[in-house]
Amino acid sequence: PTDDPEGLVVAAFPEREDPRDAFVGPDLSTLSAGTIVGSGSLRRRAQFRQLHPDVELVDIRGNVETRIRKVDENTVEGTILAMAGLNRLGISRPDIRPFSIEQMVPAVGQGALGIQCRAEDPEVLGLLGAIDDPDTRTCVTAERTFLAAYGGGCNVPAACHVQIDDLGLTGFAMAEGPDGTLVRVEATGMDPVALGLQLAELVRPGGDA
Repeated sequence: PTDDPEGLVVAAFPEREDPRDAFVGPDLSTLSAGTIVGSGSLRRRAQFRQLHPDVELVDIRGNVETRIRKVDENTVEGTILAMAGLNRLGISRPDIRPFSIEQMVPAVGQGALGIQCRAEDPEVLGLLGAIDDPDTRTCVTAERTFLAAYGGGCNVPAACHVQIDDLGLTGFAMAEGPDGTLVRVEATGMDPVALGLQLAELVRPGGDA
């Protein structure tokens, strides 16, 4: 959620895990028409369909282990998972193939933890401040601003990822329109809120992308 309930704040964003998505399955260059790939994410499905328009995408649910088991049991030939989840669970396999950010724009906040507490609790706020990572906070603030401005949540095929580099902040965003058209944009800036708003405007139908 992009809004905090009254009386609560996100007091800390610890250092972010790997934000990328990964394909679990055969080498992507070997995928043939009709290959069955499972994912319940509209965001992932929209982007993967653009990369590999001939595959068959099916909906699968369950935790990380359940979805990997579906690959091992040949229920599907591949699936798409977050590297952060794989890393945190200690899962390492030769068939984990990370996407670049440009290939598969991650979900807003992917790989980041947001720790929420009472706004009027100075003791806990002080403790959490010790694990707050300023770079992660800056990037996730831009991404959450994008989501609030664009609207929707997990049920909307839209994504945004912001990173810090020599240009200041570089943001990548994507959205799939009602007609199935996929829009990808990239922008740079220094202010996270302004960048998030700019990215949301660029991917809207009729934007300047």
